[in-house]
Amino acid sequence: MVSCINLNERFGDRYRLDLDPAFYEEYGRNARIRDPWYWRICCQHGHVYPHGGTRLGASSNCRGPIANSLAALSCVRVVQDGDDGINVVFDVSDFDQVAAILKPRRRRRLSPEQVAERTERLRKYQFSPASQDAHSDRRRDPTAPADTEAA
Repeated sequence: MVSCINLNERFGDRYRLDLDPAFYEEYGRNARIRDPWYWRICCQHGHVYPHGGTRLGASSNCRGPIANSLAALSCVRVVQDGDDGINVVFDVSDFDQVAAILKPRRRRRLSPEQVAERTERLRKYQFSPASQDAHSDRRRDPTAPADTEAA
């Protein structure tokens, strides 16, 4: 089996990733399998996906200036050209050139100050420890008698 670049390990800390829709068709919504072949980087004008070995593929959402700019790069090879966009293949070392055109969506990052401010602001909505483990089969006070139905 041909190996591929694990996008989650390589780019997951900088860019937003999602799973290809084919993953859900094959495994279902609740599957815990995380095959690296199904990861893709979400972009403003398309997406980037593993192609095999050290190669990545990119797909544009539409024709026009984005597709033309992508096809004009010397580092890419156009493998499919259609009315709804193009697919190109390139080496992972050329990712920055392709990313400049497709504009990958960045992951949201919070500074430690932002985390502290939001934690303090939302503290009043935090559940008490007693309510976190209160289920229908557990009681808050273990010494209290169990509820009995009136006959």
